[in-house]
Amino acid sequence: MSSDLPVVLDGSAGEGGGQMLRTALSLSAVTGRPFVIERLRERRLKAGIRPQHREAARAIARIVDAELAGDELGSTRLEFRPRVPARPGEWAFDIGTAGSTRS
Repeated sequence: MSSDLPVVLDGSAGEGGGQMLRTALSLSAVTGRPFVIERLRERRLKAGIRPQHREAARAIARIVDAELAGDELGSTRLEFRPRVPARPGEWAFDIGTAGSTRS
């Protein structure tokens, strides 16, 4: 989709966690611009990607057919490169943890 160099984000800045990742995923899906987050959740007790972060990244990756690297649990670096514009449709994703919207 976009051949631009990825935006590089420092995941140790600010809250450095899920909100930064969710915002980056959303903006990347809309703009087509790739990103890399380094040092993701570095200052947290359990550093790196947690299950809800992994599933959110994988869900958005399906919608934009993104190349996704570093989505293993505990990874402190995630690369996301969308290949197609966000596709409309009915999507169902089971995040299953703190990131879930189910009540």
